Order: sequence, then structure tokens, then C-alpha cells
Amino acid sequence: MSISRQEASAALDSIHAAGAVVTQRRLYAYVAPFLILWGLIWAVCNSLSQFWPQWAAYAWIAGNVTGVIATVWLGVRTAKCERETGTESRTRGRRFGLLGMTIICYYIAMFVVLAPMTGRRIGAFISLFWTLAYMAAGAWIGMRLFTIGLIGTIGIVLSYLYAGQYFPLAMAVVGGGTLIAGGLWLRKL
Repeated sequence: MSISRQEASAALDSIHAAGAVVTQRRLYAYVAPFLILWGLIWAVCNSLSQFWPQWAAYAWIAGNVTGVIATVWLGVRTAKCERETGTESRTRGRRFGLLGMTIICYYIAMFVVLAPMTGRRIGAFISLFWTLAYMAAGAWIGMRLFTIGLIGTIGIVLSYLYAGQYFPLAMAVVGGGTLIAGGLWLRKL
């Protein structure tokens, strides 16, 4: 049995499309635990900021230190699992590393340029910065991650404009909740 050139081309296109879907889903699965981790940190630290404002700075320092350590651990664990299963991609690892360095450099630069900021403004800026990063990563990885960042951005802006004295609590629900729900959504694929 022979197949035509068009049938062979269509079959190869189908294989390529299936491979792209698998790659995207693996990237979503890679990102999901990080979203859940940082969603929990946002929810806890913002809640503490609402109910015990005198401890807010300490909560965020502890949350960020815990988050960075957990992020490094998750990244190393994931890379090790990929090597063991033969799915390691050095290019992808480098891209995530460069993306992370780009984000951190921009983040630090913005604090230098925009300082001093306080209160709700700094809370909104930090949160919007990270949702923008999720949107940018989503433009590269896939629409679902972009959507998570967009929903978070809209929620943060609305919280900033309308939550008033309950801004930290709104941020716990909107910021943390969006990341947790988004991570669970990406995990289910």
C-alpha cells in the first residue's frame, strides 16, 4: 500500500501537532507547583498583613525566603526527574534560567527607579509585576498561563481601586487564589 505525498504530509503535520501539545502540557505540569507554592505564600502573607499589620514585613520576609528555597528545591527536583526519565531539555532549562534572571533584574531595577513606595501601592506593584511575568511566560509557554496572569492582573487592579482598607485581604483571595487555582488547573491537564 502506498500513500500519496499529501497523505504523508498530513500525517507528519498531525504528529508534529501532537508533539507540540505534549510539550505544552509538560511545561504546564512543570509550572503548576510553582504557581501553587507562590499562591499559598501570597495568600498567607497577605492575610497576615490584613489581620496583623505589625507583622507584615516579617511575614513577607519569611514568605519570600521560604518561597525562594522551595522554588530552588522544586526546580532541582524537577530537573533531576527529567534527567532520570530521559526528558531533560538543556535548552528549556537555560530558557527558564534566563527568564528568571531577566525577571529578577527588572524587578530590582524597578525598585531602584521607583523607590520609595509604600502601602497599597507597593503591594499592587509587586503583585502586578509577577502577574505580568506570568503573562509573558504564558506568551511563550501557552494561553492558559497567560490567562492566569491576566485574571490576576485584573483582580489586582480592581482590588487596588475598590478594596480600600481590605486590600491585603483582597490580595490574599485574588492574588493567592488566582495562582493556586491556576496551578491546579494546569496540573489537571
